[in-house]
Amino acid sequence: MPETATPAAVRYSVRRRGGAKDLRILDPASVTIYRPDSGFPNLVLKEEACYPRIRAVRCFPLSGRFIYVSLRDWDNREIGVIENLTFLDENSARIVREELDKRYFLSEIKDIHSIRNQYGFIIFDVYTNRGRRVFNVRDRHRNIVHLGRSRVLVIDTDGCQYDIPNCRRLSHHSQRQLFKIL
Repeated sequence: MPETATPAAVRYSVRRRGGAKDLRILDPASVTIYRPDSGFPNLVLKEEACYPRIRAVRCFPLSGRFIYVSLRDWDNREIGVIENLTFLDENSARIVREELDKRYFLSEIKDIHSIRNQYGFIIFDVYTNRGRRVFNVRDRHRNIVHLGRSRVLVIDTDGCQYDIPNCRRLSHHSQRQLFKIL
């Protein structure tokens, strides 16, 4: 019997509201990601195609940093999902990690100096793992997200994300400031 080529992906049907959608899990052995002179990463799937200017998106942005990473074309159409970056070759994994780090720049709030309402905005003056930051939040209900019992994610008007991993570990003053708006 002739040997068959290893497929570049395995397809799974996933039921979603409004119909089924195929989830394509990419075979790490068939994936090569490189960065040409343009600076944008390209994806080559052996025996299939080359996709220029790809994007990497986490399926689980906060809990799964390097597992289940969606690779997408420039028009944001999903090419497929890598289950775990550790199974990619070293260079490909490094490029995907760099892209994810750029996309998911997340600062951790360590202390809160003040939070106040002004002209329809909530103004945060905080200390993060990257220094002092002052930023605005427009819609409290959409941009201050409770993740579990004591974790909070804050998204400012520029789309930057700030994580409070455990509100209970903040100083008493910081907790009082935070609970004024929660």
